[in-house]
Amino acid sequence: MRTFILKNVSLVLRESNGKDTWRLLGPDGLPIRAFDVFAKAILRLPYHTRRSYSRWLAEFLDYLFEASQRLEFEKDGAVGREFLRDVIEAYDDYLVLGTDAGSPIAIRISQTLPSPLVSRRSSATMNAWDFCVQLLLPTNCRLTI
Repeated sequence: MRTFILKNVSLVLRESNGKDTWRLLGPDGLPIRAFDVFAKAILRLPYHTRRSYSRWLAEFLDYLFEASQRLEFEKDGAVGREFLRDVIEAYDDYLVLGTDAGSPIAIRISQTLPSPLVSRRSSATMNAWDFCVQLLLPTNCRLTI
């Protein structure tokens, strides 16, 4: 896999310090710098682990980009912490159930970004990112999309 193209992002294989790593390009084709930091932080892990983590994070960010395009936000385009938490919490339903999910957010996103329909066990592994993201969000977080 040299390039893994998703709907909103592309994961590109590259080399850093003699090791294969990945760069994530956003919808505008520019590198997502936070992903570069992540890729550098996991560079000492085994190749297959780095590949899996990079792909899972790319898929999660693809989901977030899709949510930013498909869901309604506040008038100023800002996203509050609670709404972002709801989008992140819907990720598991999105991964496992897609359009059959109980979450309206997961259903809405699945209509334009088809769910991979993975098992609950696989989802639990892939969905570990949401916990990390929630820990990193300050309580007064407002993101503009």
